[in-house]
Amino acid sequence: MNLARDIIRAWSTAERRAAFISALILAAASVALTSVTVAAHSTFIPAPGGVYREGIVGQPSIVNPITSANPADQDLSALLFSPLESFLVSSERSKDATVYTLKLKENLVWSDGTPLTSDDVVFTINVAQEPFAESAFSGALRGVSTERVSMLQVKLTLPSPNAFMEELFARLPIIPKHIWERIPVKNYHLSEYALQPIGNGPYRIASFTKAKDGFIDEYHLVPNERFGGEKPFIADFYVRFFESSSALLDAFRLRRIHGFGFLPPFPEAHEVMDGVTVTRTALPRYYGIFLNNSANDALADPFLRLALSHATDRARIAREVFQGDAESYFPGLSSEDAALISATESATSALARAKHDTDVSLTLTVPDVPFLVRAAEMVLEDWSAAGISFVTIEKVPLARFRSDILEPRAYEMVLAPHAFLNPDDLYPFWHSASRGGTGENFSLYARSSVDTLLERIRTEGDHEARARLAEDAWKTIGNDVPAVFLVSLPYTHVHGEDLEGFPSGELITPADRFLNVAEWNVTRVRVLE
Repeated sequence: MNLARDIIRAWSTAERRAAFISALILAAASVALTSVTVAAHSTFIPAPGGVYREGIVGQPSIVNPITSANPADQDLSALLFSPLESFLVSSERSKDATVYTLKLKENLVWSDGTPLTSDDVVFTINVAQEPFAESAFSGALRGVSTERVSMLQVKLTLPSPNAFMEELFARLPIIPKHIWERIPVKNYHLSEYALQPIGNGPYRIASFTKAKDGFIDEYHLVPNERFGGEKPFIADFYVRFFESSSALLDAFRLRRIHGFGFLPPFPEAHEVMDGVTVTRTALPRYYGIFLNNSANDALADPFLRLALSHATDRARIAREVFQGDAESYFPGLSSEDAALISATESATSALARAKHDTDVSLTLTVPDVPFLVRAAEMVLEDWSAAGISFVTIEKVPLARFRSDILEPRAYEMVLAPHAFLNPDDLYPFWHSASRGGTGENFSLYARSSVDTLLERIRTEGDHEARARLAEDAWKTIGNDVPAVFLVSLPYTHVHGEDLEGFPSGELITPADRFLNVAEWNVTRVRVLE
């Protein structure tokens, strides 16, 4: 040490400066080399922790995934409940594919510690089949009978084979019998569990805040320690609610929320899409005008239906009502070809061949929602330009649109959505057996050849073969023109770049973005490989 000190003292000032600079360079090089080596032999992986806030325009009302179609309820339910498939050890199917015997995992519990058993599965299916429940799963479960075999086993008997049952198991949430069994379905909204549900999913409710006027501001969710699957990474998951889209966008700009999703129209959302991650996903849903010829004989005329369809400028609706976020839709055609339908055959020539009376009148019923009313008005403008000037619009409040209009089929023409649980399963929408109030066959369409195709689809196990059968069914449906198909709606999600794990594949409903929420992460650590 003394020798080194003596040598340094013997150096000139220039030699000392050079040595100091050399030492700095050597240290920097060592740090850089170490960093490069670590980077080359390590990777970032998700780590538990962190906070994420999702923004939603609207309000929860009944956070029950079986009975509520409210988007806010469905989003929360996807975080708090898991599908039947995640609870199964096995699923055995009979040779004729009409009986399924399901066996649950052992030691499953609800978030309150109550055991989850086959009784809950039977109860859930029975609730979904109740007409008053208006469940999205009612069509897929129509005619299915349930039998409790044991605490962990349940038997499902189908009226006919259904190739979509196992896919249904992957989507059907299970609700707790011990919470809901003593409450009539029509009174679910009165229960305190409507807003504080007991679930079985990756998250549970830690708290929620409500303003004095009753508006629910926020849910704070934390990982459900009793969840049977992979524990989610994000430690504190918040769902915040807003009264308007402008309030939501302001919160996103100020980073009070980290992400949000939307169905069009929502043109203002484009203002915040720079420097963030945007995921756009096609959904199997569309809007159409369904024609009920049992309510007005004029609609039985195929040339009048053809004139109505060909006079409709779908591209204009997609462009002006949905600001380009929607796509022209006609079954079996690309969005580009669908946009050209009005140019492929003259609507006026089709109208000239129609046999309607000169004093005929038609009514188009539409939910009293501004963008849907505007779409209906544009359709009437197109029809009038083609000589179809005998149509008027009837607006009905959205709150009673299904109960007063759709279910009793109290309309001549109605503007409504079709949303599929499975894109190939057309049975609930176009089979003649689905013409009743709980079905989605709003046109009361009936053609035996299409019925046969839809029944074959449900018995066909091969996915590609099912798709071909669905294509054949769509061709016939399209040629019959039971509806004026309008636009399909994609789903768009916007979030900060810190979030990883958001799904990039196909979704069936917007709430499906949370099916893999356990993989979402905002905190990561570097580990050596």
